[in-house]
Amino acid sequence: MANKKSTETKSQKFVRLANARVNRTLRGLKHLGALGGSGYESTPDQRKRIETILTEGLTRALAQMSKTQAASQEFKL
Repeated sequence: MANKKSTETKSQKFVRLANARVNRTLRGLKHLGALGGSGYESTPDQRKRIETILTEGLTRALAQMSKTQAASQEFKL
């Protein structure tokens, strides 16, 4: 596989990494959402703190991506 990675274009590398990272993030969010089940107990403050940090992290990640992909206004893998 090292040979494949050394010959892939920057665009191919982006698609490969984006697919893996987005899917890993979605799985993590699914697990996080499971904390809302009846087997757990949380306070409104705890839930708000989680929401705040996730929102801030997503905002930062999207802003960082926009800097490198400024020319493109369309998302397509």
